[in-house]
Amino acid sequence: GVHFLHQPRHGVERCAQAMGDGCGGEAEGRVYVLSNNEPEELRRALDMMGSGTILVSQMLQPNMIDLLRRCAGVVTDEGGLLSHAAILAREFATPCVVGTRSATRILSTGDKVVLRGDGSVERLPP
Repeated sequence: GVHFLHQPRHGVERCAQAMGDGCGGEAEGRVYVLSNNEPEELRRALDMMGSGTILVSQMLQPNMIDLLRRCAGVVTDEGGLLSHAAILAREFATPCVVGTRSATRILSTGDKVVLRGDGSVERLPP
């Protein structure tokens, strides 16, 4: 079934309102969880990520610009609407949900998700 990363913020019943702060747009794709921001991991991610990939990371840092250009959407554990991730996502017109606190622990590489600019991330059936 559908799995939301945490309970709805505003008590909305049985709906996809889930997580952090949204930065506009909607994206659906397969997740790639970035385990760290070491050069080897970033190269591996670039090799494995297709254009429809949803990048999931603790945070977005300046050395991840090439990943941001390639992905369909971004989900981060940390940050807010004025965070580096949110600002860059808006700059590149990439849908983004920031400040989830738990996305890197709950989502796995290969999961299919849809993220929405309202701040929700929904895991879809395989």
